[in-house]
Amino acid sequence: MINGRIKALVVIIIIGTLLKVLVPVVLAGEDSQLEAAAVVNQVRSITPLSIEMVDKAMVVLAKGWSGMSPEEQEAFLTLYDPAGTGEINEEFVQQVLNNYLKIRSALENDIKVKYAAGSEMCEGQRLYYTDILNIHVCPYFLTETDDSRKARTLVHEMTHIALRVKDRPYYRPTSKAYAELTPNGSWLNQLPVVGPVIREIVASDTLYHPDTYAHFALAMSGQAGALDKYLDHGFGGAHMSQDGTAQHDGTAQEDWSEVEVTDAWLQAE
Repeated sequence: MINGRIKALVVIIIIGTLLKVLVPVVLAGEDSQLEAAAVVNQVRSITPLSIEMVDKAMVVLAKGWSGMSPEEQEAFLTLYDPAGTGEINEEFVQQVLNNYLKIRSALENDIKVKYAAGSEMCEGQRLYYTDILNIHVCPYFLTETDDSRKARTLVHEMTHIALRVKDRPYYRPTSKAYAELTPNGSWLNQLPVVGPVIREIVASDTLYHPDTYAHFALAMSGQAGALDKYLDHGFGGAHMSQDGTAQHDGTAQEDWSEVEVTDAWLQAE
């Protein structure tokens, strides 16, 4: 069964490549045509890297929880069960895989990009924000030299679009708010009809958290040092104790400098 799922994913990836759908058509806004054209070209070049990250994450998830290596499981716990609830099981891993399939589909389809020169949303080193329909690219995108950050953050933004969700507390190595997130959030999220609405109001789960998907994709990307960020003290200077709870020593592993906007539907990382 596991090998069958992995083979199916490989077939999807190969077919996508043959059909040349890995680089979506990107439409730029009209502000500053030269910079907008540069944004189009750069987003085109980054999109395949984002898809590659997602593909590698899906290959790991297709093995199921029991098939993951200890390092893969630890990274998954760090990001999807920071509160150490012990709720992670095969069903939850399958739900995450299903969501990644939606994210990959969104990356393959046309990405509508607007250049956001002069936008008040473009503070500091922000790369993008989204209104759930379009990706708005900030001027700093043209300055950023870290392609892995560009690709990871594009996965974040496309998760907003693919899953129609807003942000939860961002992943930061010392974030107490992130450490309180649980895989499924409140039990009220499971209620019929109103559950999805409550889920987006309470925003306490990782199953529909864009930053969780972006960081796990990076962790599984195979890039040098990427996985190590999420092991042992990769979350909040945290490691998983024998009872599955996160232990924190407050040691930050990286300066995540993106600006946090948790309540607006204009989501940004």
